[in-house]
Amino acid sequence: GKLTYEFVRMNLIAALPAIPTLNNLILNANLRVAEAEFRFDALQQHLLSIHTKLGFVSEDCTGVIRKIKYDVTTNSFVGFATPLANGVPIAQFYQTDSYEQLKSWFDTIDKAPLLNVHMFQPLPSNNTELVHQLHFSIMFFEFMGKVKNKNFKTNAAIMLRILIKKF
Repeated sequence: GKLTYEFVRMNLIAALPAIPTLNNLILNANLRVAEAEFRFDALQQHLLSIHTKLGFVSEDCTGVIRKIKYDVTTNSFVGFATPLANGVPIAQFYQTDSYEQLKSWFDTIDKAPLLNVHMFQPLPSNNTELVHQLHFSIMFFEFMGKVKNKNFKTNAAIMLRILIKKF
């Protein structure tokens, strides 16, 4: 965690950047993660820059302390259970300028008990093509099998230039 990082940084002088420096690097590189946001454009650009189309899709789900925060960059409240549209979370759903609406959400909507993240780990293109295509297909279709929205799946596949034979 943060304390361990600071401990190592202070004991290995000039080996690691300070946390504010890391925060600035993340902000400047547009590495921010937002609720219900799938960054297919950034993934496609990264895959093109490293000359590969292969990788593993993974999903991680962990329990979190239930709390609501206001996100100034999206002008929305984060931490409520995000509603789904055909299996895809609706981004920036909880936006309002009304105190009454916010109060209603606190009274009627559950706070999210879990954080769910989908990640993609690219594989170097110098490895054997067949093995990686097999693993990639299995992992990608396991993820896409959980999503019921056919347009979302098709758009994801088009963005990543992946041939999908069956949903």
